[in-house]
Amino acid sequence: VNMFPLALLNASSPPSPPPPPVDPNLVLLMPFSNTSGLNDISQYARTFNVVSAPVIETDVLSNHGFSARFTNDLINVPHETPLELGNTDFTIEFFLRQTSLIENRGILGIRNATTNQSSFTVRTYTGNTIAFEYVNQAGTAIISSAVGTTPLLAGNRYHIAIVRQGTSLKTYINGILDISHTIATPTFFNGSTAFGVGSFYSNSYTSGLPDANIDNLRIRTEAVYTGNFTPPTAPFTT
Repeated sequence: VNMFPLALLNASSPPSPPPPPVDPNLVLLMPFSNTSGLNDISQYARTFNVVSAPVIETDVLSNHGFSARFTNDLINVPHETPLELGNTDFTIEFFLRQTSLIENRGILGIRNATTNQSSFTVRTYTGNTIAFEYVNQAGTAIISSAVGTTPLLAGNRYHIAIVRQGTSLKTYINGILDISHTIATPTFFNGSTAFGVGSFYSNSYTSGLPDANIDNLRIRTEAVYTGNFTPPTAPFTT
């Protein structure tokens, strides 16, 4: 004998909980872990093209125990609108450890040999400092005056954050202000080149990192840091 009321037997299952809200300010999140590999785990879920493959390796210094080792390697994705940082506030941040120090090497960005197909670059500069370069609104010149003053040392792991807020551009090394720059053009030129990691030019390998580890790369379209801060100790999830 069925002892359960018919209404209960016919009741539908409870609805599934709604998915977490999409974070509109998160445009790129690459932990470089053993589970995420070389891919983006933000809402855009980008699979990066491997021009020359960095290796995901165990890294006791990383917040999650892994990092990507770039030895003259490049990964990229085709140009797309969310990665354009033309006139918005933003924060680009990542951890970097260089085994070999060579000046004037590319780390990430949207850039190739043609200025009007480029947009911005994060790179090492003379003296092994960090520089952020961007293309003016007309697409005719690369502005390279946002050059840091803190020399990076071989074997040390650094948290790098480049933050734009209005016309102010600041670079922080391990949470300490390194350089403050007034942006010379209200809008960066949004070039059509791929976004790449590991190389000076993002569409083909040129003057990239000879031997360096990167982890917890994140880009948000907001000024996450507005003053000195304590670098994150846990992997980014948003």
